[in-house]
Amino acid sequence: MPVVATDADLLHLRARLHRMFLGAGDRRYEFRHPRLDQQENERLSLLTHSYMNECGCAFGSLFISLTAGASVVYYFSSGGTVDGITVRDLSLLVGLTVAGAIAGKILGLLLARIKMLRLVRHALELTRRPHHHAPAQEKTSWEESAAKPRNG
Repeated sequence: MPVVATDADLLHLRARLHRMFLGAGDRRYEFRHPRLDQQENERLSLLTHSYMNECGCAFGSLFISLTAGASVVYYFSSGGTVDGITVRDLSLLVGLTVAGAIAGKILGLLLARIKMLRLVRHALELTRRPHHHAPAQEKTSWEESAAKPRNG
């Protein structure tokens, strides 16, 4: 498990996040930065683990539902009937649903990557402040807008 103990470690992590693939092994980072208190290091470690393990399944599931539902609604609203469903119609439904699942999964992974980049930027800001003190159980603005991902 990689340890984040310096600003250079944070910069290295940020550089890795800008690459397309991170590698399968580095999904858990442990923050031990001396300029952060133990609670903040633990919180950043947990958030990092959560974001790095995001699989995009929640968005994939949502997009499956949306594309399948929209396809069925479109079919019937454009005059289609249950008796008139053809193999072509079913193939189109399956194709659109698969495309929706793939798009949703990619979007979910992209959003998790953005959350990680924001977390690293926030950690760098914290470590560069003189005499950092952890906030008392309140969420910071970057954390509120980066809702905790749901793994499917």
